[in-house]
Amino acid sequence: MSSEPPESRLIWLANALSATGSSRRQTVRLTGVARLRVLMWSRKVLALAGCDAKDFAELYTTPGLLHPKLNIYENAAREPSKRTLKAIEHGHPLDTLDQRPFEGSEELFLIGPDGVALWDVLAGVDDACHEVIADALFHTAEYALDQFGGLGPRIAAMYAVMLHGDSLGRITHGRNRWPDLSGWVNGTQPNLIEVEAEELAADNTRYGDETQQYSIRQLVAVMALWILARKDCIYRLETSYLLQGIFFRAVRETLPEVAKELEAWFAEGIEWVPTVDAG
Repeated sequence: MSSEPPESRLIWLANALSATGSSRRQTVRLTGVARLRVLMWSRKVLALAGCDAKDFAELYTTPGLLHPKLNIYENAAREPSKRTLKAIEHGHPLDTLDQRPFEGSEELFLIGPDGVALWDVLAGVDDACHEVIADALFHTAEYALDQFGGLGPRIAAMYAVMLHGDSLGRITHGRNRWPDLSGWVNGTQPNLIEVEAEELAADNTRYGDETQQYSIRQLVAVMALWILARKDCIYRLETSYLLQGIFFRAVRETLPEVAKELEAWFAEGIEWVPTVDAG
């Protein structure tokens, strides 16, 4: 029989169980922007690799990282370290030293796809949102952001360069109709954007093709407009309509790696506008 008092044995047992539990690797799931960028990075890398995570190390060499375990990133269990990002960036097939299939993957994780600041935009960083909008307007129609003194005129400019010309030409103050890629909208229009968007579009008729493919830059700019409008509690309906008419139609093709997650992200706060067919 042990002479140790029962209380001491209970304390020892509790400490032993605690130590055992702490020694096990706990599974943690990232949330928010951190989760999205890990998912996009890992899915993009594996899509470029053309293999499953479990087979990656058998097919590719990653300098400075002997056994990359991409499976932990597939589930957004944690973020990759700087070392891992560098190793994947410079990775190449085992038998081909001069190929760099994952070049740009580090920038994708740190900034966003094609160098567009998607992660800062989703995090609601004002400077990033304005910069993305300016970049999209300049690259699409060579508009300089200082031409537009507030959020309303910038939304009007985005309408001008991204929506179909036939619909856009019918935008007028006081009418209960909205431009769309495929039709009209019935609903209230309490304060149509102050700048006449059709005037901006007059010299840019080449930009409103119904079949045009929207770029990542344009798509993220639409997100940025909506985020700024939501923060400032103005133009929420107008920017929700851009999301509805452009983002939800183009995101699966433009950002397929995280399209479903982004759809869920924006569907929670968007103010849906009912649409009717053109005619």
